Amino acid sequence: MARVEKARGAKPMKERQGLFGEIDAAVRGAADMLTFGFMDEAAAAANSLIPLDKGSKSLWSQGVLSDPVGAFNRAYRSNVAQQRAIDRNDEQYNPGYRLAGQIVGGIAAPVPGASAIRASNLPNVARASGEGLVQGGLYGFGSGEGDLSNRSAMAGKEGAIGMLGGAAGHTIGKAIGKAATSKLVRKTAEKSTGRSFDIPSPLTQGQEVLFSTVNKAGPERAREALQEAVGFDVPMTLADTHPELRSLAGAAIRRSPTAAEYAESALVPRSRGQIDRFRSAVERDLGPIENIPRLSDDLINQARERASPLYEEAYAAPGRTSDELESLLHTPFGRSALARARTIAANERRDPTALGFDLDDQGEVIFTRAPSTQTLDYVKRGMDDVLEEYRNAITGRLNLDEAGRAQNDVRQKFIREVDTLNPVYAEARQAYAGPAGEREALALGQDAIRTNPDLLAVQIGNQSPERLAQMQTGFRGALVDAAERQRYSSNPFESTLGTPAMEKRLEILYPDSSANFLRHRDIERDMARTTNDILGNSKTAERALADQAFEGGALPSAALDVATNVAFGGVPASASILRAAGNYVRDAGRLGMFGNARRKAEEIAPILLNPNPASTLAQIDDIAAAQAARSDFIMNRDRLYGGVGGAVGVPLFLGGGQ
Repeated sequence: MARVEKARGAKPMKERQGLFGEIDAAVRGAADMLTFGFMDEAAAAANSLIPLDKGSKSLWSQGVLSDPVGAFNRAYRSNVAQQRAIDRNDEQYNPGYRLAGQIVGGIAAPVPGASAIRASNLPNVARASGEGLVQGGLYGFGSGEGDLSNRSAMAGKEGAIGMLGGAAGHTIGKAIGKAATSKLVRKTAEKSTGRSFDIPSPLTQGQEVLFSTVNKAGPERAREALQEAVGFDVPMTLADTHPELRSLAGAAIRRSPTAAEYAESALVPRSRGQIDRFRSAVERDLGPIENIPRLSDDLINQARERASPLYEEAYAAPGRTSDELESLLHTPFGRSALARARTIAANERRDPTALGFDLDDQGEVIFTRAPSTQTLDYVKRGMDDVLEEYRNAITGRLNLDEAGRAQNDVRQKFIREVDTLNPVYAEARQAYAGPAGEREALALGQDAIRTNPDLLAVQIGNQSPERLAQMQTGFRGALVDAAERQRYSSNPFESTLGTPAMEKRLEILYPDSSANFLRHRDIERDMARTTNDILGNSKTAERALADQAFEGGALPSAALDVATNVAFGGVPASASILRAAGNYVRDAGRLGMFGNARRKAEEIAPILLNPNPASTLAQIDDIAAAQAARSDFIMNRDRLYGGVGGAVGVPLFLGGGQ
């Protein structure tokens, strides 16, 4: 029964004293909770039919034959009064036994909807309160007296008490569970029992800061970035993966000279290694790096070696001419080429007369006999020399006007005619043209790092596969040369590849692999930003660390930094003060203050700035696994102890207030 008035001055029932009375009080208490307060009515109804309890009345003694309903009602009311008198007696004289029974019954009572409440996403304490509300409401309705209105009011009252009991019991149970699994209790238990209790340890303070920041930044983002770094074989750190983690690393080195020393030992060699990673990235994504001057010499030597025997054979053939040849040489372009040929031969200290060149009365160059193939080759070189005036210095192509096109037409016809007169000459030219053309393509590729992308697309459009390969080789060599001219303090990826024009050149020359190469550039950009952010303001950090060595904290260094900046015109005073104060507050918020902050900094710096991404992945996985194990343990512990506490708290509050 709930909240029944205790009989003031009532004497204890004799039959309720002693061991059997105490046991019965406990049993009646359990039944009270199991039936949600309906036990007094149920027992009264049963005794009205078959009187089992001493002093109970039955309908048989109340004139059942003449008035069966009235007889039952009279017996039932008398028996209800008797049952409630027994409950009052137990509450007053056997309170502990009755309450113990109520607790057991309350725990065992099948609360309607309990499974749904426990399966909800509500916090544990809310679930305990919900079960208490339902159990208390049902108990209040069942233990209430009078009409429906009175019972409903009692249900609301007892529901509130049950909800409070569930919450209080859950909270107290959690506290007991926390104390029971504490390090001190565990060590004591292990010492006394000789057994080992495997309880997941909580994260250290440094690990907690790191774990929290990784979660804030996004653990998947950090993992993906580090996994990508493993694939690219770059020394990415955890601090490179997100601005929050980069900022945490900066806070760590401002709090500890040991952390700052670690940062310098990790980041400075990494920066110096960028040029080596640049070369490796070029070879991985674009192709091998060659010694361009040596390759150029090798190509021209190859051309000479291939063509020299053929040219000698062609030159040894008897001189020949034809009407077509004579006609071509009598064109204005042909006469200019003859003059140039004679001059070239003379400049090469060859006797023009021995080659068949002579001058007529007007000073025009003529042949004194049928020209040899060697002489005609000089004429061809003379034609090349004339046309060279049309060559565009930027594009490397002949920019011919109408006159130039006519001259080039004469040249082409002239070469075909000489090839016809001496087929070996054609073979010699072809043997020389292959390697020599590749050499030209090599030089064109070297110039491509400065060539307009649209023009570059035109240049490679008609290249043979061999010449395109040489252009790519020259481009790779020029890229590496440009990168190696940068200072160690600069980022060669950014300085060499950091323009839209260079991106387009790469896409034109390497359509299949430029994206991977440029992605490596972006990764190096993030890594360089970390180094600059953490080590860039090294003097400020050094002053902060020196102050801490004298137990002065970070504020004196910040003040000195402000004064220095203002004195030398670096930064306005207001900006310096705000920046210094902001850094101090942010760092204190992340790591705390004084010695505790220093310990955290020295713990997390080797993880944040570890240049081995595979190792870092393993470290953060270990921390995440430890945190998950600890969280699971706490959740299960709180659910167990809190659940038991809530289950005890509801009947304790419901029964204990009677």
